[in-house]
Amino acid sequence: MGSLESNKALAKRYFDALSDQDSALMDSLLHEDLEYWVLGTLPGMSGTHGKAALMGMLEPFFGMWDGRLEFTVLGETAEGNRVALELRNHGRKKDGKVYQNFYHILFEIKDDRIYRIREYFDTMHARDTII
Repeated sequence: MGSLESNKALAKRYFDALSDQDSALMDSLLHEDLEYWVLGTLPGMSGTHGKAALMGMLEPFFGMWDGRLEFTVLGETAEGNRVALELRNHGRKKDGKVYQNFYHILFEIKDDRIYRIREYFDTMHARDTII
């Protein structure tokens, strides 16, 4: 198990990869047995997914932004192999819509990679803006 600081840095690199639209980095950060869970009833997004499904969601997600989707960490907590981040993001889609949301995401780290992700955010805003 990594140190608390290395676990927090790994969780933050996840958002760097999202902002940079870097699929290769994202792939390297994620454990092969990843369990990715998203709150709500968003079609094609909510529910539990494995690594392959998450990687498959990235190409269309990356393609919708006019520039970067920026993430700002508002708070962080780490204990054992778990890291919780509070974040906000801001981005402009190619259709001109602005997407700004707040997130609480729980990561579990295993073998120095992200093993589990539980993602909580305003799913109605996401539905109205990016789905």
